[in-house]
Amino acid sequence: MGAKFPLRLRWNRGTEIINQINKLSPEPVVAVTVLLDVLTTPVDLDDATRKIQLLATHLESIRVGSHPSASRAPFVASYYWGLDAPTDWPVAWPKSTEYLEYCTGVSTYDDQGDRYAELYRYAMELDGDPLRFEQVTDWWADQRPIVMDPALCDRAALREAADKVTDDPERYRGNARALVAVAQHIGTSLEARISGATGRTLKAHKPSLTWDGVWPRGDLWVDWRVPGTYGLAVRLWLNGRGLAIGLRPYPNGNAGGTERVRALVESHPLPGYELLASGGSRIGKDVGFIGGGSGEAVYARWFGRDALSSLDLPKEVLKTAAAVAPLIAVLAGDTNIGDGADELASIVAEFKASTGYPTAGNEQDQATRRDYAPALGLARLVLTNLTLTDVRGSTTALSFMVDMNDLFQRFVTERLRRELQGRLDLIGEPTVHLGQGQQVAMQPDLVFRAPRGVIRYVGDIKYKLAPDARGRSSDYYQLLAYTTAMDLTEGVLIYCSDSGDTHQSVVTVKHSGKRLVLHSIDLSGTPAQVEHEIATLADAIAASSIGGGTSYVAGDPMAP
Repeated sequence: MGAKFPLRLRWNRGTEIINQINKLSPEPVVAVTVLLDVLTTPVDLDDATRKIQLLATHLESIRVGSHPSASRAPFVASYYWGLDAPTDWPVAWPKSTEYLEYCTGVSTYDDQGDRYAELYRYAMELDGDPLRFEQVTDWWADQRPIVMDPALCDRAALREAADKVTDDPERYRGNARALVAVAQHIGTSLEARISGATGRTLKAHKPSLTWDGVWPRGDLWVDWRVPGTYGLAVRLWLNGRGLAIGLRPYPNGNAGGTERVRALVESHPLPGYELLASGGSRIGKDVGFIGGGSGEAVYARWFGRDALSSLDLPKEVLKTAAAVAPLIAVLAGDTNIGDGADELASIVAEFKASTGYPTAGNEQDQATRRDYAPALGLARLVLTNLTLTDVRGSTTALSFMVDMNDLFQRFVTERLRRELQGRLDLIGEPTVHLGQGQQVAMQPDLVFRAPRGVIRYVGDIKYKLAPDARGRSSDYYQLLAYTTAMDLTEGVLIYCSDSGDTHQSVVTVKHSGKRLVLHSIDLSGTPAQVEHEIATLADAIAASSIGGGTSYVAGDPMAP
């Protein structure tokens, strides 16, 4: 018994949950009974799932606000089981569950017992050694390795062969989840390095789960997109035949974009690159893509399925990013190729393409310097015979307070407006009316409409935590009123989330069928990760608003 490896020492969350049970349970006898049952090592998997759901139910019954969250039940229970029988029961560490989500694409479970059962089956069937499984997931979460296996082509081919007349879309949903999960992992893991290779800020975007709102997708793509553009990005795109890595060349969605790009690349070609057609394009080589925008193409290098096993994906993507950087600059309106504005640009691009700069080693060197910066600063003070003092100074200054509700709302609003530019117009806090004759005025935080003025979607922002993606009843009532007043089938509540919590849930209203979506944003990550979450939310809103248009609300100031 004891620590399996250093990760076992990180136990503050588990003790916090036990303390909360002790403090918040109104009936101590009930709490003790639950803990004695739950923390005793189970006899089999059915017993384990029962115990975890028992603990989750108790946590939910004593919850005050956001804590304690029922989603902590698998970790708390399995930690004790792992101490007693480490070779029999894998612990649901956050990094282990994150790895499971990456492999399966499933992040939401109605039953916390089922959530642990999936982790158990995966750990035991994949390796059979829970300790080694935990070490692998710990390594994976820290290193973020990126591989491109031909099995992903098989997943794409499975969906491409679907018969929409006789097949059930649900058969392909798990497959699509896995493809989207891999896309998200690749996108966030390479975002900073690709931005460095192109010399500009790019934001990772992943695809939605479905192609048309019903049928799950059968391809995998990642865009590292220039912020504020329709689709100007470094693009990775996989189908059943292979993989394209290149440039998605669309700064806006205006007609004729593909023809203009064809003229540009014909006058300034890149060796090994060619225009590859999307599913709805007559321009470019057909390599089997089904999805993609109508009439679009990518300017890319093509790698057949057989080449993927030996492909160094990060190196090839970084090489492409450096190579297409001058074209991105031209399409973004920054410069003209051959204008002589930057004599070093071609040399820098060649250096990045040949060396793969910035490499993981460069990033580690920078991280190491940051880690030692505080110690080095104190050492310099000692060597120069200086010291630190903690005394009251002579300068006075005004203090101030920040309204976090307003700040969060403004942040989300502006970021969504930027991400949806060219796709949807976002109107902040317009006045709409619940009753006829302009009775009962309301102001939803977000209203989304098509460029021609038709309202498509509505949302409200809450600076609150949503454990297990469950919102407050009053917030759902509010969103239901908005969707009813504007005759919309769906709306979204935007919450904050704690690290590791479920990010999305849907409540379908009885009789009306309206869908009340809750989407939470994890603000604890890096700025790039937060931006990625906003971009993912924007894509989900854009996808959900397609085909769901309604007329504007007559008499409201926001009406066109």
